Amino acid sequence: MKNTIPIFVALVSVLSLFSCSNKEQEKEASVMKEVKPNQSEPSDTVSAEKYYLEADIEALSVLKKGDTFEVKTKEGQMALTLDVRRVQETIPGITSISANIGNKEKGLATLLLRDGRLTGMLDLYQENKKYRVQYDTERNASYIQEILPGEMDVLEGGKPLNPGESTRQQ
Repeated sequence: MKNTIPIFVALVSVLSLFSCSNKEQEKEASVMKEVKPNQSEPSDTVSAEKYYLEADIEALSVLKKGDTFEVKTKEGQMALTLDVRRVQETIPGITSISANIGNKEKGLATLLLRDGRLTGMLDLYQENKKYRVQYDTERNASYIQEILPGEMDVLEGGKPLNPGESTRQQ
């Protein structure tokens, strides 16, 4: 009898340990389900509105430094003239395009052309707006979305500089 009591205590301890462990795992799993974001909801970093672009991909693929091309939305919300600063194919099949928007004080476009798909960023300095260019595989077209100002990265220690502003302290 004396030998069975320690065995009984050990057995009860092991069973309660497994029981507690399973409850903790279930609790953790339920918390993870609650935290997991819904993929169908719009991102908090960009506006929900998508503006599809009219883009001549064939013309974009033969651009050279000094060329001008226009990026505009199909619905007519935006039309921008881009003056090409640099075109480079660093990886076969991927063309990088850097261009001034209008004059160089208005903004900068950094675009990638890959497999007929246009992606990148449009930064409009004068309007203090940034747009992301992405590709929608369902509609087979590129679109832009505005990046919300509250979600833009800002370096600590000072206000953002705009082209042409002096960096000297007075």
